[in-house]
Amino acid sequence: MNRPVLLHLAAGVGDIVLATPLIAALDRLGHDVELLLHADYPATAELFEDWAAVRAIHAGPAAAARLRAGEYQAAVPAIPPFYWPRFRRLYAGVRGVVARPPDRLFYQDVQVWYLAFARALGFPAGRHPGVRLPIAPDRRYGVGGATVVLAPGCKTGVMAAKRWPGFAELARRFDDVAVVGTADDLRAGGRTLDLPPRARSFVDRLSLRQTAELMAAAGAVVANDSGLGHVAAAVGVPTLLIFGPTPDRTLGPLPPNVRVLRSGLPCEPCWLTARLAACGGAATCLLRLETDTVERAVREILGTTRSATPRARTGGAPTPPPAAARPPAPAPDAPRPQPVVSCVMPTADRRAFVPTAIARFLAQDFAPRELIILDDGADAVADLVPRDPRIRYVRLEPGRSLGDKRNLGCQMARGELIAHWDDDDWMADWRLSYQVNALRNATHDVCGLNSLVFFEPATGRAWRYRYRGRRAWVAGGTLLYRRTLWQRRPFAHVDEGEDSRFVWGTAPDRVLPLPDDRFYVAFIHAANTSPKRTGGSRWQAIPSAEAHDRMHDRARAAADMAARPSPSGTHG
Repeated sequence: MNRPVLLHLAAGVGDIVLATPLIAALDRLGHDVELLLHADYPATAELFEDWAAVRAIHAGPAAAARLRAGEYQAAVPAIPPFYWPRFRRLYAGVRGVVARPPDRLFYQDVQVWYLAFARALGFPAGRHPGVRLPIAPDRRYGVGGATVVLAPGCKTGVMAAKRWPGFAELARRFDDVAVVGTADDLRAGGRTLDLPPRARSFVDRLSLRQTAELMAAAGAVVANDSGLGHVAAAVGVPTLLIFGPTPDRTLGPLPPNVRVLRSGLPCEPCWLTARLAACGGAATCLLRLETDTVERAVREILGTTRSATPRARTGGAPTPPPAAARPPAPAPDAPRPQPVVSCVMPTADRRAFVPTAIARFLAQDFAPRELIILDDGADAVADLVPRDPRIRYVRLEPGRSLGDKRNLGCQMARGELIAHWDDDDWMADWRLSYQVNALRNATHDVCGLNSLVFFEPATGRAWRYRYRGRRAWVAGGTLLYRRTLWQRRPFAHVDEGEDSRFVWGTAPDRVLPLPDDRFYVAFIHAANTSPKRTGGSRWQAIPSAEAHDRMHDRARAAADMAARPSPSGTHG
C-alpha cells in the first residue's frame, strides 16, 4: 500500500475552503490524503468530516512527528504566504516536501496557487476542480427554499472593514429570514444590528458544520467576503457575496452558484494596493452599496418580486386555489395513465460509451419515455444519436457544472418522472418499469439503490458497494424521482457530488431504497467523474461472473421477473 500524502493547511476558514480544489486534485491522482489543519478556528475540521477524499484529519503534533519520521510519501505545505513563517521550521530537513509556488501567485489567483502543488505531483494542467464541500442540507432547522440566510460577520480588527452595514435593513425586506454566525458578527461600528423580531437567530447556537448544513438548505445566502460566505459557496447553495475593499478575482473561479456584488467605485478593490487610503478607512464602497440593490439580487435568485402586501410566513398550509381553478378529480375506478419518464444523460467526451447508453434506453420495456442528451464535450457525439422522436440531443457550450447540466435537463423534461441515465453504466431492459412501479405504489419522492454492483473492464474485477451512513441515500446513477421534487430543490452547481446532495436534501422518509439491484451495473474506468476507492469498508470483492450474468443472461433475467420482491413500503 502506498504511503499517504500529508496536506498541511493553515489559514482562516475562507482560505481553507478555497484549497478544496487541491484536495480533489490529490484524490483524483489516487493519493490517500491526510489533512494537517492549523486553522484559525479549530472547528474548521468539521467541514471535512465524511469526505471520502480525506483519509484522516490531524490538528495536534502527532502528524508533525510522523512527517519528520518520513512516514508520508509526500508533504504538501499549502500554507498561504502570510502564515508560512510560523511553520517553515517544521519542514527543515524533511524529505518529500513539494516545492512551494511563488508567493506572488497567491495574490494573483489563490486557487491556481493551491493547485500548483498538485501540478507538481502530476495533475494535468488543463483541469481545475471546483471549490466544494461535500456537506448536505439539513432541514431540521426549518430552513427551506424560501429562506434567506444572512451571515453578516467576518473577522474582527482590520478585517471588520469588509462588513456591509445593510444586513438589518435587508432582513426587514423578507418574510423568511435566518441569521447565522457569532455574537460578534452582529456588532458593527460599536452598535449591535437591529434585526427584526421575525428574523430567526441561530447565532452562537450551531457548530460550524451545522451552520453549513443549515445554509445548504436555504433558498439564498447573503454574506460578506468571509469564511461563512465561502462555506455557503462551497456547499452549492445560491450565494450572494458582498465585496468592497477586498478583491474577488484573485480568489480564482468561484462556483457558479455564487454572485458577487460591489458598488463599483473606481478605487475598489484597494486591499492589496492602498488599503482604504482613498476613503480614510471608511470603506465607502460598502456604504454606497444600497439595500435595494442587494434585495433585487436576492429576489432574482429566489425568483420572486416584492409583494404589495405582506406574505404569510413559510411553513403553514398553502391557501387552496379557488374551486374553479382546481382540476376535476378522477373517477374512483379510473385506471391511472402511465407517466412519461424523462431520462437525462449529461455527457462529455465519452464517445465509446454513448452507443451502449442509447441502446439501453431504446431497449426499455416501459413505453412513455424520452432521452435528453446534454453534450458539452470537445468531441461532439451528435453523429451517434439515431433519428428517433424519443431522443433529444442538445449541444452545450463548455464550462457548465454537472449540477447545472442536470438542472437544464430537468427544466427541458416533458415527464413528471425523471431518471438519471449515466452514459457509462449498464441498465436492464426492465429498469424503468421496475422503478416507476416502485414510486407509484409508494409515498416517496425518489427511489434508487443503496447497494449495487461495480465492474472494472480493464481488470475484470467486480465489487459490491453497500452504503452504511447515517442518512438515507441512493446512488446517483440509479435515481428516479418526481419532477416536483427537483422543482422544490434543484441540483447544486457543482461538478461532483450533486446527486448525493440532492438525495440528502430530501426528507429521509421520502427516499426509497429498492430491494432488487439486478437492473444496474456501474462501471469503473479512468474517466469516472467521481474516483472509486474500492479498498474501503463499504466495498466487497465479488466474482466477476455476478456482473457478467446480469448483463448477458437476459433470458434468466426475464424468467426472474415474477420473483422480484415488491419495492412498495421498503425503507432501507
